[in-house]
Amino acid sequence: MLPRIEYSVSARTSAEELWAAFSDLSRLLGRGIYSEAAFTQGEPWRTGPRLRCVVVQVEATVTAVVTHSEPPVQVGLLNHALGPVARAAPCEGSWHHVKGSHV
Repeated sequence: MLPRIEYSVSARTSAEELWAAFSDLSRLLGRGIYSEAAFTQGEPWRTGPRLRCVVVQVEATVTAVVTHSEPPVQVGLLNHALGPVARAAPCEGSWHHVKGSHV
């Protein structure tokens, strides 16, 4: 089976604080997963712009289109990867106030 990256976080914090952490692309770097992360087109975190991330472990470049944006409540990304395997997968983040937040 090919390498796969899955990441999930639950936090007891406000939607605003979680959005601030999630939307800060510099937090993706320095963890050994991504070597680059930046918006290449459009206004960041609005519906329509493109985000480019270079994944270290599988030597792939992932571009994502923001398909839905309601900060700090929800964001949707459609990922496209080029590398050993080409794959498109949706990514959703939602922040629930009652039981904490989950991305």
